[in-house]
Amino acid sequence: MNHEPPKSGIPKRKKTEACPRLSCKIEYLLTSNHRDQSTTSEYFTDDQIGAAEELYLHPATRFVATFLGDANLIESTVIDIGMDRLTLGVDGSRWDIATSERHPAGANVLAVVRPEAIRLSETEGNFKGRVVTSTYLGAKAEYLVRVGDQTLQVVQPNPTRGSRFAEGAEVGVSLPHAYVHILKDA
Repeated sequence: MNHEPPKSGIPKRKKTEACPRLSCKIEYLLTSNHRDQSTTSEYFTDDQIGAAEELYLHPATRFVATFLGDANLIESTVIDIGMDRLTLGVDGSRWDIATSERHPAGANVLAVVRPEAIRLSETEGNFKGRVVTSTYLGAKAEYLVRVGDQTLQVVQPNPTRGSRFAEGAEVGVSLPHAYVHILKDA
């Protein structure tokens, strides 16, 4: 009896080969047709296998973090470690996040934050930023916001007239305390 997995017909890419983002996305296969067979779909990458939600919330690498949706990869330094918490330093400010992940103080890490998890305000926020671009798309507004040396993608759902921020506006930026994933490959 042959126990080898079926061949997909798609040649496996070597880890050292460059791969344009779109063609890499095309390489990924859904393992089943969940509508017809009532099974869970999984995505395959060279780095990680899992359900879409798992890859989205807990990516293993930079590539996986951006494979399903947009992600901010925030360069940070671990300042303090507590019970189910890390304090990160970002551009001279402190940012506490809830996590069971452990990294030594002084370690450089990448914090994965989805654009929809960041909040902007005229005055409040744990960081100060400046709106670089502002794009109104009906059901949402998308921003690029400069915070120190980093540019963050921010999505504001259901923007109402007068609630949007103009390009050049100084804003308060609130990074989330939960649902932040730390990458080890900083």
